[in-house]
Amino acid sequence: LPTAQPTPLPTATPTLPPSPQPTPVPTATPAAGVGVSPASMLASEDGAVGGVLSVWLTTEPLSPVTVHLSSRHGKLAFEPASLVFSFVNFSTPQTALVAAVDDKVDQGSAHQDTVIVRATSDDDYEVCDRDLARPQPCGQAVAYGGVRGANVTVTIPDDDEAGLLVSASEANATFDNFGDPRGAAVYSVRLQSQPTAPVVVALTGLGPFAEASPPSVTIEPAAWADPVQVEVRAGAATARRP
Repeated sequence: LPTAQPTPLPTATPTLPPSPQPTPVPTATPAAGVGVSPASMLASEDGAVGGVLSVWLTTEPLSPVTVHLSSRHGKLAFEPASLVFSFVNFSTPQTALVAAVDDKVDQGSAHQDTVIVRATSDDDYEVCDRDLARPQPCGQAVAYGGVRGANVTVTIPDDDEAGLLVSASEANATFDNFGDPRGAAVYSVRLQSQPTAPVVVALTGLGPFAEASPPSVTIEPAAWADPVQVEVRAGAATARRP
């Protein structure tokens, strides 16, 4: 009799669970930033020394950005005082000249001021959408309104010195044989630099036979360069005659 062959059992194919799909990581929008260099500089009041400030944007802006330069204490001037950036040139540094204002105030050997760097922009998405030549999608462009760059310290050597300038249009005062005044000596007095408060100039050191009119003058800061006229008259009253 033929030998019965066993019926082979089907091999079970294992069912594998589906491979988990990685969760996409959203691309982070870069932060807006205004680059500034150098961090400090020197600018002299006489104009012999000035500084050059470089400014750029660190990321692509949504719409045109204007970077404004200003002086914290009003002792600096800029040329130009503002710089405009777009998505085309945002990363290319632009420069501005920094000069010290000759303020005519004696502030010691040197003083300091600070450059304030501030950005303004409409941050308009529609402008971004219309810029079809942009290399990056608008989702990667950032808003710049109100963004500030690092402050820049400027050291300013001072060329002003406090002092009095006195000149005489008539240097001699005379009196007659009776001791009565005749011609007066006439002097002009002015300050050499602008003060920060009123200055009182007292006329002293005159002998017993001379007197100044007025005996003192007050010079206001706004009028520091205006000469003030003073007269010195000679006389010998009877009681004081030698």
